[in-house]
Amino acid sequence: MKHSDKFDEIIIEEKIVKVNGDIASRFYTRGKELGKGGFAKVYELTNNENKFVSAAKIIKKSSLSKGRTRQKLMSEIKIHRSVHHKGVVNFEYLFEDSENIYILLELCSNGNLNEKLKRRGKFTELEAQCYLIQLFSVIKYLHTLKIVHRDIKLSNLFLNDSMELKLGDFGLATKIEFDGERKRTMCGTPNYIAPEILDSRLGHSYEVDIWSFGIVAYAMLIGIPPFQSEDARATYKRIQDNNYSFPDTEHISSEAKDLISSILQTDPSARLTLNQIIDHPFFNKNLIPKTLPLSTLCIPPSATYLKHFEGCLEEKKREEFIPLSPKTESSINYKQNLPLREIAKSPINMVQSKIFICVSGLKPELDDIWVEKWIDYSEKYGLGYKLSNGIVGAHFNDLSKIIYLFNQTVQYYDSKQTTDEPTIFSINECPSELQKKLTILQHFNKHLKVDKFPIEGISPYVKKWISNNVAKIFRLSNRNVHIVFYDKVELLIQGQNKKIVFLENNVQAIYSATQIMESGNQELIKRMRFTKEILTGMMQK
Repeated sequence: MKHSDKFDEIIIEEKIVKVNGDIASRFYTRGKELGKGGFAKVYELTNNENKFVSAAKIIKKSSLSKGRTRQKLMSEIKIHRSVHHKGVVNFEYLFEDSENIYILLELCSNGNLNEKLKRRGKFTELEAQCYLIQLFSVIKYLHTLKIVHRDIKLSNLFLNDSMELKLGDFGLATKIEFDGERKRTMCGTPNYIAPEILDSRLGHSYEVDIWSFGIVAYAMLIGIPPFQSEDARATYKRIQDNNYSFPDTEHISSEAKDLISSILQTDPSARLTLNQIIDHPFFNKNLIPKTLPLSTLCIPPSATYLKHFEGCLEEKKREEFIPLSPKTESSINYKQNLPLREIAKSPINMVQSKIFICVSGLKPELDDIWVEKWIDYSEKYGLGYKLSNGIVGAHFNDLSKIIYLFNQTVQYYDSKQTTDEPTIFSINECPSELQKKLTILQHFNKHLKVDKFPIEGISPYVKKWISNNVAKIFRLSNRNVHIVFYDKVELLIQGQNKKIVFLENNVQAIYSATQIMESGNQELIKRMRFTKEILTGMMQK
């Protein structure tokens, strides 16, 4: 680490050891401080080569002298690197020098909800619904992975430049190793800590995150956490006594009160489950926006804006559901603004309009198969796609797959079948139980504008796919893997001939597996490491 002459900036050097033993350097400029914790400070960090800005968590090695402290940091890194969700602050990169460890994270330019609450005093119910729906999605994802965050609070809920909620700081996160395991570590933030953590005799588990969810909901609507006191000891006493109330001076709906009261139960088993939370009337009484206007960082939403979402639900449903019509990604917000219970009720011939078509940037001269176009409609049915060989297919949310060959033939793979042999039928002889899926496939086909031509034999198809806040990953049945990063970088890993196609800045290059490390292309190496991590998780599942 050294000072530059310009404005007394701090320059950080990363040493990179190449395969042949040569050492190269990468330089970063440390910017303003974003926050600090017990053992770390967070700064803006700019990569001097590509000018990409991250949030860098910098930990002094001298603070890790105790074995337990180092072990906690390693656990944080391992857990955070393993999660990939649009609602989690992305773990980007890790390196160290002689003095510090540097964890590079996604920069959330609009700060955290604690800062916003201090500016605003409290949030409207619509704002709380919007943020809590996003937080619910993250908690459900983490619990599916058997991860308990244990430090969900307003200051760990960040907003990116698109006003999307991101959960960060996995310093207290833990993994549940077996069903029924109870943790006994005393940890957390005083205002948000669950009573079973304070009384560690029976241990704690997933329910502590649900408790924190209730605290966050209360704080958003009232302006302060429910058990806040003059010091931590008094706060702990109020938590153990479940001593809180809703102030008469604040207007809060009966649905909000019931949701919070049903979560803030001293007995963990008496709290609402995640499924009960999302079915609660608080989340199903009006439309909920996907994100909020940037202006709400400083001022409440306008009365006109609130009226749009808080009006008659039946009237809004009629306005929202119009025949399928593709839009471009840049021109429209494609997520549905409907209560979650309503999403599954719309009929096929009136599917929601706010979807968009994505197109791969890979060049057509490639003699292989990749996903050329796709429609991510997983909120309702699944993924529709066109392969580069002209085949259109759908990967449904129930994990079944269907492929349309345009010679009036359809391949269908049931989610429960144990072989790779498809059920084959003509569109005129479609089994009645598959007619709905065929109709959805034909919708996708219409809007993907697929050229019709005869295909002989069995076609490859999308066998698995996942989407996170970094990329979409498609694994094809012919062992090809196509990764589309949201910054327009693409990878095609060809399973048969072991070639890797790398697309960056509209420039396409082909490597063999042995050439990747030798290439010195750090961007390619980083993307391949990310891909390996994701594919390992997909294979395990």
